[in-house]
Amino acid sequence: MELRRLRYFLMVAEELHFGRAAERLGLAQPPLSQQIRALEAEIGERLFERTSRRVALTPAGAALLPHVREALGAAAAGLEASRRAARGEGEPLVVAFLHSLAYTLLPRLLPAFRQAHSEIPLVLREMDSAQQVESLAAGQIEIGLLRPPIDHRLVESAPLLSEPFVVAIPSHHKLAKRKRIAVAALNNAPMVLYPPNAGPQGFAHKLAGWFASEGVAPQAVQEARTLHTAVGLVAAGIGIALVPASVAKLGVPGIVFRALASQAPEAEVCVAWHRGSKSRSVTAFRSLARRLFVGGRGSNVVELA
Repeated sequence: MELRRLRYFLMVAEELHFGRAAERLGLAQPPLSQQIRALEAEIGERLFERTSRRVALTPAGAALLPHVREALGAAAAGLEASRRAARGEGEPLVVAFLHSLAYTLLPRLLPAFRQAHSEIPLVLREMDSAQQVESLAAGQIEIGLLRPPIDHRLVESAPLLSEPFVVAIPSHHKLAKRKRIAVAALNNAPMVLYPPNAGPQGFAHKLAGWFASEGVAPQAVQEARTLHTAVGLVAAGIGIALVPASVAKLGVPGIVFRALASQAPEAEVCVAWHRGSKSRSVTAFRSLARRLFVGGRGSNVVELA
């Protein structure tokens, strides 16, 4: 059954006059009459009583009318929903982020996105980097704000910013009195480190290379699989730790954060998405994020406050 014929039927039913219905439809009256007869033949019932003086719905036509209105309304709503989806409107965009970024990147990024794309609702989920990669690959989230490296064939990424590692120190520790920490002070210092295969992505390898280049051999007293754990162990007095500068924004009691006196290694943050995504919302989000955070020299640097 053609929607076109249903639309013709509805117009005649509303006007109860073939001439006026044809005028509203922009048709000549004979083709309209022909289409109504074809619809009646398809249904097997007469839909209108026609006389020289009047047109009236038959019982079959009156029964059909509300269903035709419903069907045409649903078709129009479906077409509009399709157009909105193609424009990236209406459907929420699911964005995952690291806990530490809630105090640094998100306060700048989210208001800017909402202002530029108020038609796109956002759903936010806190996840670590490994969880984000798996969720992106599985299509459970659409955008990830995480730390590289990203080793998955279904996930693409682009750099957003970098931030230096700083030293997290128990507030009662002797190093807490210093404004900046010399690299030499880390030699043989009891330290919370990151396991190479389970900790925050890339941290173990990055820090090990930096320690070697600086001639530093820290004393590993504990491994932390997450930044939350590392900070908690520092607060408990287990040792000191190197963490990205954004962690200092968390305001953890019992800890002070100090910059390194020499050039510190940096932790990167990137925006990631599913390699096969054709969503305009995803494109809009990652483009805005890149415009906000990627400067002329390739990255924006978050410094310790």
